[in-house]
Amino acid sequence: MFESYFLRHPGFKDALVPLHAEEHAPKLIRDLAEASFTTGVGPMAGIASAFAEEIGKSCKREFGFKEIIAENGGDTYIDVRSEIRVSLFAGSHSLSNRIRLVILPEVCPLGLCASSGKFGHSKSFGSADLVSVAAGNTIMADQYATYFANRTAVRDDVQKVLDEAAALKDILHISIFKDDVFGIGGRLKIKS
Repeated sequence: MFESYFLRHPGFKDALVPLHAEEHAPKLIRDLAEASFTTGVGPMAGIASAFAEEIGKSCKREFGFKEIIAENGGDTYIDVRSEIRVSLFAGSHSLSNRIRLVILPEVCPLGLCASSGKFGHSKSFGSADLVSVAAGNTIMADQYATYFANRTAVRDDVQKVLDEAAALKDILHISIFKDDVFGIGGRLKIKS
């Protein structure tokens, strides 16, 4: 599905800016493109979470699972019926794995996605140890994580990014780990 679309539209795969998809493109390609105009990044910045969500939904549908957590390289689709706590890995940051998000069933399903300028395989134009974003739309969580990680180059950027994220109704949570700074915003609770 993707390979044939990329052959006809080679720029789509590596685009770093929002792009439109053809009207007859596969639905997932159209969803990625549509979200990119909201988040301000290239469509494929949401591909890992899109696969996690597709796998999670397919498992629920095919096997009758009542709850599912599907993770794909730090980008996670979560649909649970009881409270869970998710540790945030931020590489060598002093708070790595010491901050846990509390995910309640009433905010599910959601996407919890991460981006880093210091580790991992994703392209980042920032230098955050980790930016984690939760949103009801999994693709947007992934793309926003990329967007905000790109905007976090120096420690003074943390508060600016938190303020920008606070103005977006789609975002349920944002965590930023940058050098000796940690910032958090949104409606999800944390435990340490």
